[in-house]
Amino acid sequence: MSAKQRQIHKDNELWETNRMLTSGVVQKIDVDEDFEEEFTNRVHILVHNIVPPFLDGRIVFTKQPEPVIPIKDSTSDMAIVSRKGSAVVKSHREQKERRKAARKEWELAGTQLGNLIGVKNEDQRDERAEGDADYKTGQKFAEHMKDYEDNSDEATKRSKIKKQRNSLPVFAVREELLRLIRENSVVII
Repeated sequence: MSAKQRQIHKDNELWETNRMLTSGVVQKIDVDEDFEEEFTNRVHILVHNIVPPFLDGRIVFTKQPEPVIPIKDSTSDMAIVSRKGSAVVKSHREQKERRKAARKEWELAGTQLGNLIGVKNEDQRDERAEGDADYKTGQKFAEHMKDYEDNSDEATKRSKIKKQRNSLPVFAVREELLRLIRENSVVII
């Protein structure tokens, strides 16, 4: 017997007992201490995780390979704007491309003028630096702590803490981050 059939049977029994008690044919002998069961209805939920065949991906039901265009009136303002794109997005994209091009113009490395001035490529700088670089110096954290323990002056402590805060990577984007937090109620970092 399934859970649904058991519940139907139990509800039927409770109804029959209730009818006999109200008619006076039967008097209840045992006291039912669980009053909640009489007044609450139980709901059994059976979950079937069925993926429909059109979402399954194994069978292709359409004979039309290209997508259906949902726009009914292709001359409407919304359709035209969606095809052309926003003017704001277009201007932003153009400004970004101009900045990128201007940055490339000012890169003197590898040009005649750069060679005369003595500007080297970043790749050449990295290759020179790799040969005699001490890799551990960038990874040391406790160097600043030695100096900190020696100084007991409060002003120097504050200035060192301020310098340490300013050297953190997040300090470079601090103003932008604070502006973002002010403008938006929810910010995910």
